[in-house]
Amino acid sequence: MLSFGLLTALAAPGAVLTARCRSDGDLLALAWLIAAGVGMYAPLALQRRLALGLQVPLALLAAVGWQQVIRPRLQVRLRKPLITALAALSALTNLFLMTMFILGALAGEPRFYLSEGEWQALVWLREKVSHDQVVLCAPQTGMFVPAWAGQRVVYGHPFETVDAKRREAQVEAYWSGKMDTAEQESFLQKNGVKYVLVGPRELDIGRWTPDIGRWTSDIGRWTSDIGHWKRVFEAGDVKVYEVTR
Repeated sequence: MLSFGLLTALAAPGAVLTARCRSDGDLLALAWLIAAGVGMYAPLALQRRLALGLQVPLALLAAVGWQQVIRPRLQVRLRKPLITALAALSALTNLFLMTMFILGALAGEPRFYLSEGEWQALVWLREKVSHDQVVLCAPQTGMFVPAWAGQRVVYGHPFETVDAKRREAQVEAYWSGKMDTAEQESFLQKNGVKYVLVGPRELDIGRWTPDIGRWTSDIGRWTSDIGHWKRVFEAGDVKVYEVTR
């Protein structure tokens, strides 16, 4: 609740006043605030997600607190300066977020960008592969596939993935070559993987050398259509393989 800062301070007297009025709109704002507040502190992995939208009832209650409780008690000459100060302080969070995003974009943050090959692969998956299929890719690529192509991934997000830490460790072990061939085959089968996306993010994790998807380091390329792999798409430095059995 501290992260809402000034908004919380203004909403407190507004909540007291609306609790006394007890109109339908007042009760809705209070119920929304209470339900979200309880959810935010419940022992759930996604608890912080329940704060989304909480600004709406807080802003409404803060407006009531300012307009009907605090403002009438202020001297007239102080009202305009304080309104200006409130607006300026309330804008700091938006300015901070925009600044951080712009700096990240200018610095080339990889989570903000896709290579042309990666984008073409996502377009191909979106158009050619049904959404109920599972795609194996690097943890970072896994954040893009569900959003832009629609398929499921073994690991895609630290909060949205079930048992995320274990899944991430397994995916990294797969790409780094820490699994032997039998372990990789079992991993693919247990997770129902039908397609494997191989691009720069995947190969950055480590040299992947099992027989079922051999990275040939001496010639620096993937050997295609070996064993039960079938290359179904290629664009630039990105390839998509179908696991045929």
